[in-house]
Amino acid sequence: WLKHRLNEAKQAFRKKTLPALSPAKLISYTHRRDARLARNSAELMEAVLISLRRLQEKLHGRTPLAPFLWDLSDNGKSGRPKSEDRLTDFLKHHLEGDLPTFVIDREVQIRNLKEHGIGERTDLKIEAKDHDGRSISVIIESKGCWNDGLMTAIQSQLYGRYLKLASEACGIYLVGWFHCGRWEGKNNCVFKGTKEELFTELNAKANLINDGKARLNVFVLDATY
Repeated sequence: WLKHRLNEAKQAFRKKTLPALSPAKLISYTHRRDARLARNSAELMEAVLISLRRLQEKLHGRTPLAPFLWDLSDNGKSGRPKSEDRLTDFLKHHLEGDLPTFVIDREVQIRNLKEHGIGERTDLKIEAKDHDGRSISVIIESKGCWNDGLMTAIQSQLYGRYLKLASEACGIYLVGWFHCGRWEGKNNCVFKGTKEELFTELNAKANLINDGKARLNVFVLDATY
């Protein structure tokens, strides 16, 4: 009897808190190959990762977006990467426009996480609701390849500051990769190998943190131009 009453309460809560899909909207989703249902944080993270892969394609597409992540010289032949703040704003703008094509029937909110300190905005939180109305979320910790904490922040910040405290959340450690000949003056890239080698090293750290739970992923965004 108690289990039955609990199920009834859950159904009533869903009807009250989750918006209903109109028949036209439901039919439109069945025709979209890229539409995804995010029922938990892991599925929401997969939707975000797919969206980031789409962004990667746009950075080097026919009309590349990568130049917008650089402060270029007057002749456009050299420059320096934009700040981590601007990289994070760029990611936020992309995800706000792109995620609705992946997440079905969930109001997805994307916001900057402000730390103590003026203008420190290097993290994003993507939130939605599961079928019981509970919050599901993905934290993105973004770092430029010049950041001194590049190889340690995946543990100390993304896991230690967020995922360790939010047991249901998932995380993406995103690195903006700008290591190329266009970088004007001293190249301050902390990691001296290739972006593939960087991914391999960070992914090994993520696997140790995950301990088989697959809550943390690494994404190296190639912004070379």
